[in-house]
Amino acid sequence: MKKYPFSTEGLQRLLVFLYGLSDAELQAEAEALRLDFRAWMMLYFDFSPLQVLYLEEMVDVLASYFGTVCGFYVGSRWPITLVKEENAVVGKAAVAAGDPPVWKIVRSEDVLNPDNARGAGDAEPTVMGMLTIEIVYSLK
Repeated sequence: MKKYPFSTEGLQRLLVFLYGLSDAELQAEAEALRLDFRAWMMLYFDFSPLQVLYLEEMVDVLASYFGTVCGFYVGSRWPITLVKEENAVVGKAAVAAGDPPVWKIVRSEDVLNPDNARGAGDAEPTVMGMLTIEIVYSLK
C-alpha cells in the first residue's frame, strides 16, 4: 500500500485517492479510521520514528476523538486540512539532546455549515463541513 508524507500536501494526495473510491470502499476506510485511528494512520502515512512514538503514546481519548471526527469527514467526502509546522525534537529526545523541552500542541477546528439543513421546497437537506488540524510546537 502506498504511504503518503505526513504533511499538508501528503494529506491532500491521500484524500484525492480516498475520495476516488466507490462509496462502499470509502465507508470501509472511514469505519477502519473510526475503529483504530493509530493503525489506520500508520497504514497510510510515512512517519519518522519520533512521529511513530508520538502516535503510539497518544492518549486513548485523543486517538478516539481524531478517529471519530476524521472518520466522519472521510466518510462524508468533506475537506480536511492539515496545518503543520516542521518537526521539532520533543519530549525525552529533546532532553537527551540538551534542547529546551518543547510542547507539541495539536488543535482541531470542526466547522459545520448547514446551508440547507431542513431543505427548501424540493431540495434535499444539505450540510457541509470543513476540518482543520493544526500541529504547532511551543517551548514549555
